[in-house]
Amino acid sequence: MQALDTDTVILSLSALNILVGATFLAFHERGNAIRLHLCGAMICFGVAGLLIGFRAQLPPWFANVFANMLVGVSVVLIHRCALLIAGKPPTDRVYLVSVLALGAVYYLFTYPMPHTGIRLFSVSLFRVPFFIGAALALRSANRFQMMQGARALIWLLCAGALWYLVRGSFAIASEGLAVLFRTGIMQSMNFFIAAVTNILIALAFSRVDAEQALNERDAAVVELRNLNEDWTIRSPGGQLSSILKTENSKKRLPVSVSSKVLSRSACTAKKSGMNRTAGIMWKLILRNIPKPCSATVCAPIVKRNS
Repeated sequence: MQALDTDTVILSLSALNILVGATFLAFHERGNAIRLHLCGAMICFGVAGLLIGFRAQLPPWFANVFANMLVGVSVVLIHRCALLIAGKPPTDRVYLVSVLALGAVYYLFTYPMPHTGIRLFSVSLFRVPFFIGAALALRSANRFQMMQGARALIWLLCAGALWYLVRGSFAIASEGLAVLFRTGIMQSMNFFIAAVTNILIALAFSRVDAEQALNERDAAVVELRNLNEDWTIRSPGGQLSSILKTENSKKRLPVSVSSKVLSRSACTAKKSGMNRTAGIMWKLILRNIPKPCSATVCAPIVKRNS
């Protein structure tokens, strides 16, 4: 069986990263910044791999300098995604300066002073602080400690940081080892680890985002049930309790309650201190209401809310 050559491995894995990124883009919900960050990270890494794969036909500044700057962009997008999930402010200026510094190092050691070991060392060590920082940001958030996806993501980030630290150490220790990482089977293994790690990290981020959304939904349902016990809003036949059961069981049952009346109830609840999560669940409830009720049924509720 004939083995795949290095360029074929690089181009195939790069195309796979772009495909994963396009999938995140196709299925992302509107306003979901997490999926957009993951999409950007995957596509930037994939495009960088394509440029590296066609380096024989492209100028060095494009296939070497610019390609590795795209790799840096994919790394900072992963770090920014972790900060957004953990609820911490991103450091955009640090990201910009870091990517520009990486490009400057690659340009300096590609043209004026060519040195393969320093180039490989710089792009390897570039990932380590961002991966460790992302893992620490997730670890410090208490709500992620019980999530399986968060634990897997932290382990992946730490394993990736360890691999790049070892690779960078080998590259700076010997020019011969650095050349091996850029040619032949070592380059194929190197890019394979980088591409697969990138995909696994993105999938783990996606799982964390999904688990967080489910936890917020469950918390909102519980809070609405508590609000139902505290409020004196009542409807004939127990329609409000039926809606709560519908949201909790993820079923859609016909409910004859006016959406306009419930909207006014939601505004009244907001004035009395109802939090953001319960407000979101009110919107979910209103989506499940098929049609408004008759005036005779809604009249008592309208009178009470007004």
